[in-house]
Amino acid sequence: MRNDATIAEMLSGSDLPNVFEVVASTTGDFGHLVTLLRLDRSQDFVFSNMREVDFSNTDLRGFNFTGADLRDSYGTDVIFDDTTILEGADVQGSCFATYKRERQLFLSKRDAGAMYEALRIGDPYEVSSWIHSRFTDGLDRHPILRKADDETAAILCQKLLTDEIELTKRADLFYHLRGITRSPNSLRELLLNVLARHARNIPVMQKFITIAGGMYSGDQLVGQALLTLTKAQNEQVRETAFVTLSRTRFFGLNFAQLRTSFMNDANREIRQRLLMTSAISLDRRSLSVINLNALLSDVPLADILDYSELLDEGLAAQIATITRQRAHENERRSKGEKFSDTSKMGAISVPDVTMVVRRQEEVLCSTPVIKLFFAADQPERSQKALARLRSKSADHKRKIEGRIARGMARR
Repeated sequence: MRNDATIAEMLSGSDLPNVFEVVASTTGDFGHLVTLLRLDRSQDFVFSNMREVDFSNTDLRGFNFTGADLRDSYGTDVIFDDTTILEGADVQGSCFATYKRERQLFLSKRDAGAMYEALRIGDPYEVSSWIHSRFTDGLDRHPILRKADDETAAILCQKLLTDEIELTKRADLFYHLRGITRSPNSLRELLLNVLARHARNIPVMQKFITIAGGMYSGDQLVGQALLTLTKAQNEQVRETAFVTLSRTRFFGLNFAQLRTSFMNDANREIRQRLLMTSAISLDRRSLSVINLNALLSDVPLADILDYSELLDEGLAAQIATITRQRAHENERRSKGEKFSDTSKMGAISVPDVTMVVRRQEEVLCSTPVIKLFFAADQPERSQKALARLRSKSADHKRKIEGRIARGMARR
């Protein structure tokens, strides 16, 4: 019989003050608390209430969750295997659901292993053809895989997605993802499974983070999992999680927490990379105003100014001066003269401090994640920068249309 009490409720009243004092002094992660409370992983979680628990960064090998309520539990970088007992546990909607289906399949079907190997090591073209025919046309001519019923085929393909496989196969699997998962709930469970168990498979993690944000942008549990990933060890995973969350309602609901995390020193390179990518997408001059050497291309990432350094008039003046010096030097070089006299630099059309700052504003309001903080910190400057960008875009569109019209008129 399942015990609906939480761990706190199972402790005696006299124990609670000491327990909460200990808990308050820790990071609060599940594995740490199990150790601090000296819980026995082999028996203290049998028929327990583990619903909606965050198991992030926990090694669950050897845990006995027999009959436990694990519904909607989640986490990132969670380790569990055959020694994690899930017999009779309710894993619906959790990070364990996909794994439990896989395990039950391989235990109940003797030929499941052979079918999976046929998918994993088979010829990419042959396997891709099977995936397409199975999930698009409903046909199956593969000598081994044709034995798989619909449920078996779906489970095998879900498992294959997270294995080290050839890229063509993975691309086809993602293309047919809805057919493979068969239902929104199965896809959600697969997402939670991947986010929990495959933190070191970076390409798969990035793909699933993007899918999670796009398809489940209002799902509280998926949102919590993505929030956890903003603290992942891998920088690429953190960046993808931040960018994905910035497009969901969870960003606004957790604005202060995400700001603190994003502005942490550990994420400096993420901020610099996002700023540089956005500047390049605008134009070379935009790139030149976010590095102190005013370079137009091939800027080392370390030289990109950080969010807190942009809009500083002192730094903007340095960039403007270097730009003017370079322009004047290039002009003299083109005339075969040596650069010596800086008194005539004002005659050259180059950006002044105000122009540098304005371009920096335009970069800021174009950069994922950062544009939200900029809008919150300086709403008026953000709105004006957006208006300038819209005006520039409209002018560019008119010029293109004009060129096309003139080209058509000559014919």
